[in-house]
Amino acid sequence: MSARILVVDDQPLNIRLMEAKLGGEYYDVRSAGGGEAALRTMAEDQPDLTVLDIMMPGIDGFEVCRRIKADPTIQHIPVVMATALDAPEQRVRGLDAGADDFLTRPVDDLALFARIRSLLRWKQTHDELRTRLVTSREFDLLDVVVVGEASARPRTAIVSDFSIEADDIARILGPQYDVTIVEDVPQATSVVTESMCDLAIVSLVSTTFDGLRLYSSIRSNPASRQVPIIAIIEEGDRARLAKALNLGVSDYVVAPIEANELTVRVRNQARRYRAHSRLCADYERSLSAAASDVLTELYGRRCLLSHLARHLAVSAAEDKPLAVVMVDVDHFKAINDRHGHLCGDRVLQEIARRIEHEVRVTDLAARYGGEEFTVVMPATDEPTASAVAERVCNAIHARAIVVKDPRVTLPVTVSISVAIRAKGDDVEAILDRADKALYRAKSVGRNRVVAATA
Repeated sequence: MSARILVVDDQPLNIRLMEAKLGGEYYDVRSAGGGEAALRTMAEDQPDLTVLDIMMPGIDGFEVCRRIKADPTIQHIPVVMATALDAPEQRVRGLDAGADDFLTRPVDDLALFARIRSLLRWKQTHDELRTRLVTSREFDLLDVVVVGEASARPRTAIVSDFSIEADDIARILGPQYDVTIVEDVPQATSVVTESMCDLAIVSLVSTTFDGLRLYSSIRSNPASRQVPIIAIIEEGDRARLAKALNLGVSDYVVAPIEANELTVRVRNQARRYRAHSRLCADYERSLSAAASDVLTELYGRRCLLSHLARHLAVSAAEDKPLAVVMVDVDHFKAINDRHGHLCGDRVLQEIARRIEHEVRVTDLAARYGGEEFTVVMPATDEPTASAVAERVCNAIHARAIVVKDPRVTLPVTVSISVAIRAKGDDVEAILDRADKALYRAKSVGRNRVVAATA
């Protein structure tokens, strides 16, 4: 995976060594000799990952990392701190500043490259989602996203067959997390994939199950693919750590576990997961907005046509019926002329609500345009479609529509047509037959249902 990596260090020798390592793996390497230069480069060049030294003149690496994570334009860029400082309190301080990992010099190449690949995979997924959201905002489909913090008590699964270790982790996390301890792979897979966990902590030092196989199982399940996993590893177990990172482990702690470091790593992963989940939810909301009619909140014309084309193909392939129902508001122009367009909008909104209430869950109701609505009814014959259409017609004319307040109501009726798929029908053909039947319904008196002839 090629990527642009920024190396930040005030020692030219360290920069050259890191450039040689990363360049040998075909990364595009840039460098900055201090904190201020790093912040300028990141703002202008937007690298894919930053390798950051701590001890630098001016502002140190801790402060640089804090500023990166406080800037919405660059806070999504992963930061790996690489430093000669190896005390636990320094690691905690770096992680608390927002670093995604903390490596001690001399940096182990296997751990470095595995960690970089893991972080770049995460950023690639995150960037694709951010790009889609930006496009949605450009088309006014979505308001500005405000990413929330992690919930008060994220749900965390601890998977370990060493009860003392599991109990210690639960004690450390208990005040802030809802913790579940599991001791075997089948139960762990179920808990993580079905219980909507926010995070999993999985031991690689267990004797009764293979943690690497569990990682693979969690990552292969769509329901848990993005759930953060923190591995527990033994000191010096470089090979298994590299495998774990390549399988998609998000972070790791070394046994015996240091409480403060575990707390910070868990908090960072839970926060990242909630931010990612919020982006996914906002993107889904943007897709819904793109498919919907703003006024009535039914599906829009584009979605209708796509849906109809897909179901026509399925209907023809499986030789099953398909019905299209068209609904048109009677004398709608007179409503607008007499009562104003705001009242007309209220009428359309209420009719849309009643249509949606009367059709079946398998049917798709959409605003076709103006005062006209269309319902696509898969696997539906003419008698069934006509019965649903009559139900819609009765629901609308049976009760006047309130357009201003409880004292102002309008009696409204609709004309409805039903067309059933004929052999060789495409979208245009079936809609044309439905439209002609709708015209007949209006010409013979309105407030009725007329079936199209094949």
